Amino acid sequence: MSQRKSERLLNLAIALKSARRYLLRSELREKIEDYRDLSDEAFGRMFERDKSELREVGLPIDVRSNSVLFDDEPGYRILCSEIELPALEFTPEELGALAVASHVWQQAGAADQTRAALAKLSAAGAVPVASSTNSDTTDGADATFVPFVAAREPAFEQLWTATARRIPATFTYRGGATERTVEPWRMTYRKAAWYLLAFDRLRQEPRTFKVSRIISEVTFAGQPGSYQMPSDVDLAAYSRSLERSGKPDAVALLAVRDGRAASLRRRGTPDAADVNNALPAGFSPVSVPYALHSGFVAEIAREGEDVIVLAPAELAAQVHAHLVGFVANLSERE
Repeated sequence: MSQRKSERLLNLAIALKSARRYLLRSELREKIEDYRDLSDEAFGRMFERDKSELREVGLPIDVRSNSVLFDDEPGYRILCSEIELPALEFTPEELGALAVASHVWQQAGAADQTRAALAKLSAAGAVPVASSTNSDTTDGADATFVPFVAAREPAFEQLWTATARRIPATFTYRGGATERTVEPWRMTYRKAAWYLLAFDRLRQEPRTFKVSRIISEVTFAGQPGSYQMPSDVDLAAYSRSLERSGKPDAVALLAVRDGRAASLRRRGTPDAADVNNALPAGFSPVSVPYALHSGFVAEIAREGEDVIVLAPAELAAQVHAHLVGFVANLSERE
């Protein structure tokens, strides 16, 4: 279809949709530039073809008279009620899911698209997220608590796309630095970290990969729809296997900014240690039990300057290394 024809069809659709009454053929001939200099016969043929094409793409053109008393010449109009979607309505559970998803994509490279989508949802009366990027506190009584899920790993977006479109993916994984080609099944968030559940073509078996341990760019190794999910795979069971059972085996002494890091405060207890004089203003000591091999380091790191590790020294060093690595990844991407 030529650009000129596309513009004509668009102008015709706009004229028919914005009209407050049924427009006569003669009125449409004056409104649409391409119709004006045509002969009556040529205009009739073009107008009939244009009407048919608009109807083929789903625009219902209603034909009737503007008068209910007289059988006047019929006019044309697109009724807004026939093409507009109903008002958006969300259950509390759906709003919660939108809230988490929006935070994920605001952390990933699709932040611009996320903001545009949230603006449209807000205009429709659904505001699933608060404007603050800190989910532990809200400024107003009516603000909604929003769970925080980050997606800062450089490999996240490519893996997400590969999973959604069933595209095999290739990457190098830390620990042997072996190149893997996998068929992604699911991405899941556990213990403050993203994991990829996939079929490893090298090992010829299902494997779980921690996304933050992928040390190369992710490249596509096939076309969309290149593989199908096995019908006998229990993805929920694989996701549950990431949960580490057992009791915490260590305790961290943290300095937490007042009113922040609610999740850490809920799991911990105020500490009576005599460290108040060494803390910055507005911070208080909190003891938090944790498992050594959990995602506790990433959980603290994500709180940024609102949490300071006082002890043990090894945990403080791990959080520092995590933040240094994160900054390095950002620099490489820029």
